Amino acid sequence: MGIFGSIGKGLLAIAGGARQDGQEGEIERCRRDAGNPFAMPLSDSERASLALGNREKKDALASAGVEVSRLSKKRIVADAVELLNGLCGQQIASSDRPSRITVDWENLTKAGKVPKRVAKGHVIFDWKDGGSTICHLWYGRDLKPYAADVYVWEGQRHDYTVRTVGGSMAVQHEALYDARKDFKQILY
Repeated sequence: MGIFGSIGKGLLAIAGGARQDGQEGEIERCRRDAGNPFAMPLSDSERASLALGNREKKDALASAGVEVSRLSKKRIVADAVELLNGLCGQQIASSDRPSRITVDWENLTKAGKVPKRVAKGHVIFDWKDGGSTICHLWYGRDLKPYAADVYVWEGQRHDYTVRTVGGSMAVQHEALYDARKDFKQILY
């Protein structure tokens, strides 16, 4: 079974305890959204604190000359759909609406300069069949996406690592995971 199998059983036991509290949906959604099996949901006060910090970072970037108003949620969704349909072979229609869109702004560097990555956009599509598509886009100083991590859940997890190479974005790594069978296949 190995250490990862025993960790998975331990997590299953923790999730089983959460089922008794009626929070299984929130915990599983948090873990899936983060792509992290150890992620736990945040309290309301933690969410409010993070939102305040995010606004402060956005304001600091704006005062340093970044045109933060150009990066809207609508634009992030358009960038995500273009990436998902183009490089990742998904078939997301323009009429499909994401279930969640967030933007995380970065701090200025210690020297007070604008960092290479100024924001990270997160777009999540939850499908009626229980699957989901998660796209994390990294935006540079010019507010154009330069990298992405994509997770497609359809009974198994299909991961894509997308980076800018030679001026255009390209898939650098592709893997297929089946958690029920402890199976991982590197496709690219």
